[in-house]
Amino acid sequence: MTAPLTEAQVERMFADMNDVIRAGEEMRRLRAEMIRLFADLGWTQDRIARLTGMSQPAVSKQVAKHKGDDPS
Repeated sequence: MTAPLTEAQVERMFADMNDVIRAGEEMRRLRAEMIRLFADLGWTQDRIARLTGMSQPAVSKQVAKHKGDDPS
């Protein structure tokens, strides 16, 4: 029979999970910024989709979101 986890072990486990979740959120934001950058440089949405492994509609959504943020 295995010993139950201590409160400290559970706390560390959840802290580690939170770190992974935060890192994932940061990477999603970075990916969105990179998609917008390459779209602004003239790369096609199809090309970006192929290189990112995303669908073209998902890339289109990121680009459209960026256009909505653009004050010009």
